[in-house]
Amino acid sequence: MKKSFTVHSEKLPNKGLMSAVSASVLLALLSCVGGCASLTVDYESDIVLPENYTGFISGEKNEKALNEWWRLFNDDCLSRLIAAAIEANGDLRTARLRYETALHEEGLSRADLGPKLSLGGGILGGRGSVDTSGGRIDSTDSQSALFTGLQGSWEPDFFGEKQSRADAAGYRALAASDSINAVQTSVTALLARKYFEVLYLQERRGILLENIANLKDLRRYAEGRFRAGQATAYDITDIGNRITEAESELGIIDSGAEASVRAIAVLTGVPPQNFSIDNLPSGLPDGIPEPPAGFVPGDLLLRRPDILSKRNEINARAAMVASAKADLYPRFNISFLGQTGRIELHAGPDARGWGSFLSGTVSVPVFTNGRIRENIEARNSEMKVTLAEYDTMILKALKEVDDGYAGITAETARIAALEKGLSEAVKLRKEADKLFRYGRADFDAMVNAETRKLSFEAKLSESRYRRIGALIDLYRALGGGWNYEPDASAEKSTAEDGNEP
Repeated sequence: MKKSFTVHSEKLPNKGLMSAVSASVLLALLSCVGGCASLTVDYESDIVLPENYTGFISGEKNEKALNEWWRLFNDDCLSRLIAAAIEANGDLRTARLRYETALHEEGLSRADLGPKLSLGGGILGGRGSVDTSGGRIDSTDSQSALFTGLQGSWEPDFFGEKQSRADAAGYRALAASDSINAVQTSVTALLARKYFEVLYLQERRGILLENIANLKDLRRYAEGRFRAGQATAYDITDIGNRITEAESELGIIDSGAEASVRAIAVLTGVPPQNFSIDNLPSGLPDGIPEPPAGFVPGDLLLRRPDILSKRNEINARAAMVASAKADLYPRFNISFLGQTGRIELHAGPDARGWGSFLSGTVSVPVFTNGRIRENIEARNSEMKVTLAEYDTMILKALKEVDDGYAGITAETARIAALEKGLSEAVKLRKEADKLFRYGRADFDAMVNAETRKLSFEAKLSESRYRRIGALIDLYRALGGGWNYEPDASAEKSTAEDGNEP
């Protein structure tokens, strides 16, 4: 991935000011800078993207579905919570304010490209007397003065020093804009994970309550058998111990669910105290969406907002390198001062007049004791650091996508095995009951069969929850969760000085 950043010098003429500058001065200034209109800074990433992911799924890409992946679950409650988070989340609000600040910083930098004009004026007055004969005033004089003036200055940016700084500010604003989307992808994924954690814990609680109810039924059955001499006191005590163990887990499950609800409250920007979720489903959804198909590693460079943000940071660093290099070249400054005024004298005629002053200066660095060179190297090192961070971010993103696909594949296989195991456990439970009734098995076999069935139900619920979590992580890793528009992104990428990923 070869990238280059070019800074073009811009002539920003001010008609009013230029009219006061003679043609000979302009020709002299422009002839000094002929052929020095741009600076180029090249940078290159070391990452070679693979053609496909390890878990690549062929098919047509659905960009719109990935933008709002939570709607694939067909859960109105989840969609409502995510909409509230996008509107009021504190981290998103902070990111938006940072973007607003970056826009003002860019505006300030671009304003520095133009001339500055200031208008001033003043008024003076005085009165005096002359004593020439022992306290007798011979004469009294008074005078006043009124003046106004216009002052202007302009530093033409022939070598792109100011333009580079403005470009850097522009890229920082783009990075801040991408950071908003990056925060949104993280917030939506985290909220969805917490939401499904609540549903999973509710489902797990239901399974546990079913387990407790079944164990209590078995205990009553054992007590009857004990009175008939067909069960032992050990059987009754063993079941009671299992009930106590199951009941002890209820508090932990409830505490975990409450913590997840509080986390959702914070993510939606409201105080967690007395927060509740209306119309919350009782368990995990029956239908889990299939993983996204058709996405390749190259899509990450345009879909992942954190990668886009880091790339714009690199562009900003490259612009600052170009700005530092511009210090090697001469600087020009044009100044203008025009004044007019009137002086009134009590004992003499009034005086009126005007004056103007125009200057053009050139400053050439002769000896800086290495300051310019060290500044260039420092800015270049900053760019290399950011580029290294960019490469690392891409590697981590590639890993996250493969982790997501691998997690989904593993949990899908586990779900199939657990569903088969649960079906077998249900049959085993029925067979154990028959064998016990006909005296072919002891009571412990029936209890163990019931426990095994409920264990499969709990593991199946956990595996479905883990698959949903892996799917959410994959959505986020692919850059889902923000309003990505492929055509707009392609135009944006082309416009950024030819910086193609």
